[in-house]
Amino acid sequence: MVEDNEINRFVVREMLETAGHRVQEAHDGRAGAERAGAERFDVILMDISMPRADGLEATRLIREGGGASHDVPILALTAHAMPDEILRFREAGMNGYVNKPVTRPTLTARLAEAIGLGGRPARGDPGTPAGGGAGGHAPPLIDAGLLDALGDQLGPRAAPLLDRFIAEGDATMARLSQGPAPAEAVATLHAFAGSAATFGAARLRAELARLETLGKTGETEALADGLAGLPPLWSATRAALTAALDAGVAEASQLETALAEQQALVASLRTEQRENEQELQETGVAAAENDLRALDRVEDLDDEGLDCLALVQLLTLDLFAVGHQGLGPAQ
Repeated sequence: MVEDNEINRFVVREMLETAGHRVQEAHDGRAGAERAGAERFDVILMDISMPRADGLEATRLIREGGGASHDVPILALTAHAMPDEILRFREAGMNGYVNKPVTRPTLTARLAEAIGLGGRPARGDPGTPAGGGAGGHAPPLIDAGLLDALGDQLGPRAAPLLDRFIAEGDATMARLSQGPAPAEAVATLHAFAGSAATFGAARLRAELARLETLGKTGETEALADGLAGLPPLWSATRAALTAALDAGVAEASQLETALAEQQALVASLRTEQRENEQELQETGVAAAENDLRALDRVEDLDDEGLDCLALVQLLTLDLFAVGHQGLGPAQ
């Protein structure tokens, strides 16, 4: 995975490792090309906008370098899967793409498809293009389904990661408020758009992508106007995400309480079970002892019976002997 955004790397790596994949990372395009030249991988996930070398340049370096992974499938990780962008991906040597925000089902499907196709072109993620929702309507402030899915995937690790995203947003707003040069603004907007997509900040992500396009096409006046209107949108997004985080923390606390109660109940039942087993064991020992005593009594009775039988036999023999000697009845 070649990706410069730390949050995106974390989330995608979790998806991959949970599915049983082994993942290696590179944090910029040139480092990714070097790793791919030295080692054979099954698939390469390639971000597009990165320092040192972007995803397109890195892909060309891999394809033309003849290294260990020169012919393996390369999938773009992109928030800009527009038709002209997709054509550029193909021309650079990519086999397909996965739209950001990356979801587990889509990533799993694209990986399976890419591995099955080898180096041939694969279709991309038919996700909603950046900049709008279905039918041209403005996207929601927060994509609740995506945020919930992220929470389910990451569990307790989602809350600190969301805290980091909020901190990144605050820092981004401060940096953009200082009037950076268009190229710097574009890089900042792109980086933050990737994180926004990951956390389901759909409206913010769309606006960031729009402003990034303005910067790339040289529409500096429109870019400046858009940057001026960005802080209120971030404030609304931040408030919604904070509320979601608070709700998640509260729910987690309730779940922890319920879990603790269940664990206490289980411990109590186990203690009761052990006591019952001990009682049954003691009852069994007592019963066994009674059985042994009864068996001993039977054996005593058997011994007594044998003694009586022997005595009868002796008496019988004595009487037989007396009668045989011709003694009279008086004797």
